[in-house]
Amino acid sequence: MRGVSRQAISRLIKKGRLQVLRIGGKVLLSRAEIENFVPEQPGRPTNERIARNNQKAH
Repeated sequence: MRGVSRQAISRLIKKGRLQVLRIGGKVLLSRAEIENFVPEQPGRPTNERIARNNQKAH
């Protein structure tokens, strides 16, 4: 992903926003996962985003 640091990608993986395949000590990220990635909206979350996040947690 151009313009995105390794640290940012690691955070996205830890949050579960990017699905990876781990083989040996390597972490593989599919092209489709990168192309389908939708960044979070910056700023204060709307009520809709809060409700959607709560549904994912349960």
